[in-house]
Amino acid sequence: MKRLILLFTNSSSRSRLYWKTRSFFIPQQRWLTRVIPRTYCDKVELVPRILFAILVDFVEKEKGLSQLDADWAKELENGHVSQEYVDDVNLTYSELRDAYNYIKTQRDELQSAADSSYPETLPGVHGIFEEPTFDAAGNKSICMRSCETLYGMSFAEAYAEHNRLEALMEKRDQEAMMTIVRHVKVLWT
Repeated sequence: MKRLILLFTNSSSRSRLYWKTRSFFIPQQRWLTRVIPRTYCDKVELVPRILFAILVDFVEKEKGLSQLDADWAKELENGHVSQEYVDDVNLTYSELRDAYNYIKTQRDELQSAADSSYPETLPGVHGIFEEPTFDAAGNKSICMRSCETLYGMSFAEAYAEHNRLEALMEKRDQEAMMTIVRHVKVLWT
Protein backbone atom coordinates (compact mmCIF):
# COMPACT_ATOMS: atom_id res chain seq x y z
CA MET A 1 0.00 0.00 0.00
CA LYS A 2 2.87 2.33 0.81
CA ARG A 3 4.32 1.83 -2.69
CA LEU A 4 0.96 2.67 -4.25
CA ILE A 5 0.76 5.88 -2.23
CA LEU A 6 4.30 6.81 -3.27
CA LEU A 7 3.35 6.20 -6.90
CA PHE A 8 0.73 8.93 -6.80
CA THR A 9 2.63 11.38 -4.62
CA ASN A 10 5.93 11.30 -6.48
CA SER A 11 5.63 13.54 -9.55
CA SER A 12 8.30 11.73 -11.59
CA SER A 13 6.56 8.39 -11.01
CA ARG A 14 3.25 9.94 -11.99
CA SER A 15 4.79 11.40 -15.12
CA ARG A 16 6.43 8.09 -16.05
CA LEU A 17 3.12 6.25 -15.54
CA TYR A 18 1.29 8.84 -17.63
CA TRP A 19 3.71 8.61 -20.56
CA LYS A 20 3.84 4.80 -20.52
CA THR A 21 0.05 4.63 -20.56
CA ARG A 22 -0.27 7.34 -23.20
CA SER A 23 2.35 5.73 -25.44
CA PHE A 24 0.54 2.40 -25.21
CA PHE A 25 -2.74 3.86 -26.47
CA ILE A 26 -1.32 6.63 -28.68
CA PRO A 27 1.94 5.40 -30.23
CA GLN A 28 4.61 8.03 -30.82
CA GLN A 29 5.56 6.48 -34.15
CA ARG A 30 2.04 6.37 -35.57
CA TRP A 31 3.31 6.65 -39.15
CA LEU A 32 5.12 3.35 -38.62
CA THR A 33 2.11 1.54 -37.20
CA ARG A 34 0.18 2.53 -40.35
CA VAL A 35 2.76 0.80 -42.55
CA ILE A 36 2.67 -2.53 -40.73
CA PRO A 37 -0.33 -4.52 -41.94
CA ARG A 38 -2.80 -5.88 -39.40
CA THR A 39 -2.75 -9.27 -41.15
CA TYR A 40 0.11 -11.73 -41.42
CA CYS A 41 3.07 -10.47 -43.40
CA ASP A 42 6.34 -12.28 -44.03
CA LYS A 43 9.52 -10.64 -42.79
CA VAL A 44 10.89 -10.47 -46.33
CA GLU A 45 7.95 -8.21 -47.21
CA LEU A 46 7.85 -6.36 -43.90
CA VAL A 47 11.49 -5.23 -43.83
CA PRO A 48 11.34 -3.27 -47.11
CA ARG A 49 8.01 -1.72 -46.12
CA ILE A 50 9.45 -0.48 -42.84
CA LEU A 51 12.74 0.76 -44.29
CA PHE A 52 10.98 2.55 -47.13
CA ALA A 53 8.50 4.11 -44.69
CA ILE A 54 11.39 5.34 -42.55
CA LEU A 55 12.98 7.12 -45.50
CA VAL A 56 9.68 8.56 -46.75
CA ASP A 57 8.88 9.91 -43.27
CA PHE A 58 12.38 11.37 -42.98
CA VAL A 59 12.06 13.17 -46.31
CA GLU A 60 8.42 14.26 -46.23
CA LYS A 61 7.66 14.93 -42.58
CA GLU A 62 11.06 15.89 -41.20
CA LYS A 63 12.28 17.63 -44.39
CA GLY A 64 15.48 15.61 -44.06
CA LEU A 65 16.94 16.39 -47.47
CA SER A 66 17.23 20.10 -46.72
CA GLN A 67 21.01 19.57 -46.39
CA LEU A 68 21.18 19.38 -50.18
CA ASP A 69 20.05 23.00 -50.40
CA ALA A 70 22.46 24.24 -47.73
CA ASP A 71 24.99 26.89 -48.63
CA TRP A 72 28.33 25.86 -47.16
CA ALA A 73 30.33 28.86 -48.43
CA LYS A 74 30.40 30.74 -45.13
CA GLU A 75 31.34 27.65 -43.09
CA LEU A 76 34.07 26.74 -45.58
CA GLU A 77 35.41 30.29 -45.57
CA ASN A 78 35.57 30.41 -41.76
CA GLY A 79 37.20 26.98 -41.60
CA HIS A 80 34.38 25.38 -39.60
CA VAL A 81 34.04 22.53 -42.11
CA SER A 82 36.28 21.06 -44.77
CA GLN A 83 35.49 20.55 -48.44
CA GLU A 84 35.70 16.78 -47.86
CA TYR A 85 32.95 17.03 -45.25
CA VAL A 86 30.73 19.06 -47.57
CA ASP A 87 31.28 16.57 -50.40
CA ASP A 88 30.50 13.65 -48.07
CA VAL A 89 27.29 15.29 -46.82
CA ASN A 90 26.16 16.09 -50.36
CA LEU A 91 26.94 12.54 -51.53
CA THR A 92 25.08 11.00 -48.59
CA TYR A 93 21.97 13.09 -49.05
CA SER A 94 21.97 12.71 -52.83
CA GLU A 95 22.07 8.90 -52.38
CA LEU A 96 19.14 9.16 -49.96
CA ARG A 97 17.30 11.38 -52.46
CA ASP A 98 17.88 8.82 -55.23
CA ALA A 99 16.54 6.04 -52.98
CA TYR A 100 13.52 8.21 -52.08
CA ASN A 101 12.80 8.93 -55.76
CA TYR A 102 12.98 5.24 -56.54
CA ILE A 103 10.60 4.39 -53.67
CA LYS A 104 8.05 7.07 -54.51
CA THR A 105 7.94 6.90 -58.31
CA GLN A 106 10.07 4.31 -60.07
CA ARG A 107 9.11 1.37 -57.84
CA ASP A 108 5.40 1.83 -58.53
CA GLU A 109 6.11 2.03 -62.26
CA LEU A 110 8.19 -1.16 -62.12
CA GLN A 111 5.50 -2.94 -60.10
CA SER A 112 2.74 -1.99 -62.55
CA ALA A 113 4.94 -2.99 -65.50
CA ALA A 114 5.64 -6.36 -63.86
CA ASP A 115 1.95 -6.87 -63.13
CA SER A 116 1.02 -6.18 -66.75
CA SER A 117 3.83 -8.32 -68.18
CA TYR A 118 2.15 -11.67 -67.60
CA PRO A 119 1.70 -13.52 -70.89
CA GLU A 120 -1.65 -13.47 -72.69
CA THR A 121 -3.41 -16.76 -73.23
CA LEU A 122 -4.14 -17.93 -76.74
CA PRO A 123 -7.62 -17.23 -78.10
CA GLY A 124 -10.03 -20.06 -77.43
CA VAL A 125 -8.16 -21.28 -74.33
CA HIS A 126 -10.37 -20.98 -71.27
CA GLY A 127 -8.79 -21.70 -67.91
CA ILE A 128 -5.45 -23.18 -66.98
CA PHE A 129 -6.79 -26.71 -66.39
CA GLU A 130 -7.61 -29.32 -69.00
CA GLU A 131 -10.93 -31.10 -69.01
CA PRO A 132 -11.11 -33.65 -66.18
CA THR A 133 -10.52 -37.29 -67.04
CA PHE A 134 -11.68 -40.38 -65.20
CA ASP A 135 -9.75 -43.61 -64.85
CA ALA A 136 -11.24 -47.13 -64.76
CA ALA A 137 -11.98 -46.88 -61.04
CA GLY A 138 -13.86 -43.61 -61.55
CA ASN A 139 -11.23 -41.37 -59.95
CA LYS A 140 -11.22 -37.84 -61.30
CA SER A 141 -7.93 -36.47 -62.60
CA ILE A 142 -7.31 -32.81 -63.50
CA CYS A 143 -4.11 -31.66 -65.19
CA MET A 144 -2.80 -28.17 -65.78
CA ARG A 145 -2.34 -27.12 -69.35
CA SER A 146 1.23 -26.71 -70.52
CA CYS A 147 2.64 -23.27 -71.38
CA GLU A 148 2.73 -24.30 -75.01
CA THR A 149 -1.03 -24.94 -74.88
CA LEU A 150 -1.82 -21.79 -72.89
CA TYR A 151 0.52 -19.26 -74.46
CA GLY A 152 1.95 -20.93 -77.57
CA MET A 153 5.51 -20.74 -76.22
CA SER A 154 7.70 -22.28 -73.54
CA PHE A 155 7.59 -21.20 -69.90
CA ALA A 156 10.95 -19.41 -70.18
CA GLU A 157 9.76 -17.42 -73.20
CA ALA A 158 6.31 -16.69 -71.73
CA TYR A 159 7.62 -15.32 -68.42
CA ALA A 160 10.94 -13.86 -69.57
CA GLU A 161 9.82 -10.21 -69.38
CA HIS A 162 8.01 -10.68 -66.08
CA ASN A 163 11.02 -12.43 -64.52
CA ARG A 164 13.33 -9.69 -65.83
CA LEU A 165 11.18 -6.94 -64.30
CA GLU A 166 10.89 -8.75 -60.97
CA ALA A 167 14.66 -9.30 -60.85
CA LEU A 168 15.23 -5.61 -61.66
CA MET A 169 12.80 -4.54 -58.95
CA GLU A 170 14.47 -6.88 -56.44
CA LYS A 171 17.90 -5.47 -57.33
CA ARG A 172 16.70 -1.87 -57.02
CA ASP A 173 14.92 -2.64 -53.73
CA GLN A 174 18.13 -4.13 -52.35
CA GLU A 175 20.11 -1.05 -53.44
CA ALA A 176 17.59 1.31 -51.82
CA MET A 177 17.52 -0.70 -48.58
CA MET A 178 21.34 -0.83 -48.46
CA THR A 179 21.46 2.94 -48.97
CA ILE A 180 19.04 3.47 -46.09
CA VAL A 181 20.94 1.13 -43.78
CA ARG A 182 24.33 2.57 -44.81
CA HIS A 183 23.19 6.11 -43.96
CA VAL A 184 21.00 5.31 -40.95
CA LYS A 185 23.02 7.65 -38.70
CA VAL A 186 21.87 10.73 -40.64
CA LEU A 187 18.17 9.89 -40.49
CA TRP A 188 17.44 12.37 -37.75
CA THR A 189 16.75 16.08 -37.84
